[in-house]
Amino acid sequence: MRVEVEDSSSALPRRREAGESGVSGRGLLLIEMLTDVWGVEARGGGKCVWSEFAVGGAA
Repeated sequence: MRVEVEDSSSALPRRREAGESGVSGRGLLLIEMLTDVWGVEARGGGKCVWSEFAVGGAA
């Protein structure tokens, strides 16, 4: 299964350190921990962050 999220910023995502009570900064950490593979590609003037999950034992 593939999930894609697009935005209008061309800035590449970066991993941030979220404080214990922080409400943001965990996105890439979660992506790295939960997906099989992920990446970023340019789309128009922005970008798309995508991730893929194995479903039903497929790799």
